[in-house]
Amino acid sequence: MFDTLIIFAVIILISLVFKSLYGKTDNISEGIHAVVFNVMLPALCIKTFSTTKLDHSLIFEVVSAWLIILGTLLVGFVVLRVFRLFYSPPSQDIGVMLAITSFGNVLFLGAPVLTGLYGSEAFRHAVVFDFFATTIILWTVGAFIACNYGERKEFNLKSSIKNIALLPPLWGIVIGVVINLSGFQLDKPVLKGLTMLGDTVTPLMIFSIGLSLKIPTLKYSLILIPFLVVKLILSPLLAFYVTGLFPLNEIARKSIIMESAMPVIVLFAVVAAKFKLNETLTSLAITLSTAISFITLPIIAHLLEALI
Repeated sequence: MFDTLIIFAVIILISLVFKSLYGKTDNISEGIHAVVFNVMLPALCIKTFSTTKLDHSLIFEVVSAWLIILGTLLVGFVVLRVFRLFYSPPSQDIGVMLAITSFGNVLFLGAPVLTGLYGSEAFRHAVVFDFFATTIILWTVGAFIACNYGERKEFNLKSSIKNIALLPPLWGIVIGVVINLSGFQLDKPVLKGLTMLGDTVTPLMIFSIGLSLKIPTLKYSLILIPFLVVKLILSPLLAFYVTGLFPLNEIARKSIIMESAMPVIVLFAVVAAKFKLNETLTSLAITLSTAISFITLPIIAHLLEALI
């Protein structure tokens, strides 16, 4: 785990140096996201789901992920009620505080961490957690919360569902599953091509995370701490008990718990901008949670080895 995080830290450091040399890198970051999301990830999804044994445990993984995300969101509301006894944040801040308790970077950081810990087969668990739970809840429940607390009071459920249905990686999963269930086997050159594309996902994902990081301020850091405790500590604790309710194998259970411990999802910055939440607070939440996760993730991974 430490070796994997050291590699990630080096890549993030390189991206920070790149950012300092080239200045504004928003367009570069958007370009990386576009290429990874529309080309590399779909290729990796096709390869993974066309060659991996599929069983009913996928249903238990999805149910577990939903319970964890919605459960931590509920805890977030409770923490917010207590927090507001001492401080009354503006509406745009409240939307960020609630969202960061539940929506983790389960794909861009989670997938590399899982493959580093449990091998390439664990990538499947990251994809299932992300596209069948995090993405769906983020663009429905999360978008509704952002709309309610943001300056832009406009939420369209039909549009959100359409956005989800058109995600290229989701279609990669569908194609992979269809190939798998049909019994058709992809030719070796095709598999090799998909593998080559998929191998670029991890370094590009980590590099893009580095480009999105910003220096946190003390004031906002103190405001965020209670809600980041929910995301980075209480969420994996809840996941430990939730996954114990279902017949999941060891790797699947560990993967789900690790996914629940991931820092704030980078994609929430897009949601915050769309509904005019506090974008500065959002960026700082992503940065601070990512930095803290380099401490919490190895501890959680170590505990899981002893407990599961």
